[in-house]
Amino acid sequence: MERSVPIETDAGVIRKRDGIFLDRVQDDGYHMIFSGEINKTVVSNNRSGKEWLPYTLTFQGVLASFSCELDTYENLGDVSYHESSDFDLIEESAWLQSLPVRKDYDKGSYRHYRLVTYDTVYNIIAKNYELLIDMDSTELTNEQRAEDLIKRLGFHFDSISKDEIRKLIEREIENFQEGSSEYIRLLCGYLYCIGDITDVPLLEKAKYGINMDVGFMIDGEWIDSLKNGGQKTESVNSREDITKLFVAYYENFEADDDE
Repeated sequence: MERSVPIETDAGVIRKRDGIFLDRVQDDGYHMIFSGEINKTVVSNNRSGKEWLPYTLTFQGVLASFSCELDTYENLGDVSYHESSDFDLIEESAWLQSLPVRKDYDKGSYRHYRLVTYDTVYNIIAKNYELLIDMDSTELTNEQRAEDLIKRLGFHFDSISKDEIRKLIEREIENFQEGSSEYIRLLCGYLYCIGDITDVPLLEKAKYGINMDVGFMIDGEWIDSLKNGGQKTESVNSREDITKLFVAYYENFEADDDE
């Protein structure tokens, strides 16, 4: 009978929907590489001083994979991870058993894994995996956090999850890390570039609800632009020009070691 077995990682077992955030997936037909951050508060071994734990998960010898938006996946009827974890080995997998593997492949050498991220569920049949989690207890500065986020997300706005950016902004408002305002400004800039007028209240909360330094750093023009539909006026540049300025400022951003 098929059953889900939680996988013990260096950070322990990872549970709850907001446990694994995914920034990027790379797939060359043989390997699938996932990278992002793990929420420290939902793991069983949270010895690290970091709030977010960067990770790279590589599946090797991938035979088949299936991805689905999380709520849609639950509507399909599989909610077994609720009682298990966000990263499981599926033993006695019905999918693997029914898969018509080519004759020169040894089906016994493959395993069925399930990965539940904030937005998407992945089922993967592969030979093995390697999960690297950065458990370094050194807390990154805000500028280092900004540089790291830029390296992982880049500026291909169509591929950046607005839900994730909003979640990160909400967390930063709730637990602002003292120091430079560069990280929260970057997050708000991302939200401006991929957002719409419905995101104005969150941007205003970030700008006016933390402290004066943050309020000064977050561009009021972003808020005004979303309010007027991105049109150019006497006091506000066009959305296209504002986005170009945002990218130009951050595309070669490097953290100041003296923060």
